[in-house]
Amino acid sequence: MSIMETVRSISELSKLRGPLFLAIGVFDGMHLGHQAVISTSAEHARSVNGTPV
Repeated sequence: MSIMETVRSISELSKLRGPLFLAIGVFDGMHLGHQAVISTSAEHARSVNGTPV
């Protein structure tokens, strides 16, 4: 299982189970700041049985 689901269009969100936790942006590399945003979003999602996106 990956850390997060990746979607490329809004229409793909309807295929995922909620609640959804979104990390929106242009992640052009995985520096420490991006890693913190993604891992925090994923942790919050999992704490409520949500889906990190």
